[in-house]
Amino acid sequence: MPNSLQEKYSYIEEFYQKIPSYRNWNPNSPKQIYELVTEIETVLINEYQADLASIEKASLEYVNETQGMIDNLIKKASTELQVKNIDGVIEIYKSIIDLSYEIKDFKLVSEYTKRLDEILKIVRKEK
Repeated sequence: MPNSLQEKYSYIEEFYQKIPSYRNWNPNSPKQIYELVTEIETVLINEYQADLASIEKASLEYVNETQGMIDNLIKKASTELQVKNIDGVIEIYKSIIDLSYEIKDFKLVSEYTKRLDEILKIVRKEK
């Protein structure tokens, strides 16, 4: 049992008593495992609601920071294209694709995958 749960419920029995299936256990008609898991999950969500808000806030901050990094990479890619640093552009596009995938911006993933393919076709023709 995680320490935070153990601290919150000095005796595991206190935790179990919050789970309806446990309190009303009938050995002749046991609950399905998914019902027990759902009840445990509900108790944990209710107990740690503040933590869920923190997780959501941190997730939004991560997405915003990542989007900022992507925006900077897009500007850098434009500069690299102007000076014809194709190797640099390829690496930047790969980074944009990876970061976009992490934040599930599949439109951007698709757009920069197409751009990367176009540049790679040009590079292959020149060789």
